Amino acid sequence: MYTPVSWREEPSFSEGYVVRFFRDDKTEWVANFFPGWTEFCVVIEMKNSKNLLVVAFGAAYIMNPNEETPLGRFGVGFHGYAEHVDGRIVLVDQTDLTIVEPGGKYWTTKRISIDGLKNLEINGDIVSGLCYSLESGNWQHFSYDIENKILIGGSYDWDEV
Repeated sequence: MYTPVSWREEPSFSEGYVVRFFRDDKTEWVANFFPGWTEFCVVIEMKNSKNLLVVAFGAAYIMNPNEETPLGRFGVGFHGYAEHVDGRIVLVDQTDLTIVEPGGKYWTTKRISIDGLKNLEINGDIVSGLCYSLESGNWQHFSYDIENKILIGGSYDWDEV
């Protein structure tokens, strides 16, 4: 039987994302992760850590294979990711980025796009890509310095909020 893992504290459910984990003592267990809102699923080994980042249909979970309870749960709309050379993982949703540190801590940028991010690239500490502008109806460039947490560009005007 699988162990249900949920961001909603569901006691059980079906049709999630199923992952088999192997503990240090060579025993195994199976998790069924409650899904988010997209079709994106992936399991990523975290650099210099036993932890894994599991994205189940857009919902993210930080898991230690030895434990059946997530160390962290966040997001529901992730649709892609990129890896930084130092082990940080940049998760992409429709409006912002979430940066997951190798140790499992994570933080989310302020809103970058009104509706849509794509073509993500990492060069050094700069994450760049395209964000959709509702005003112009076009995709425009943005860049985000993940070390200093500085956004350049973007299509969401924080002055009007």
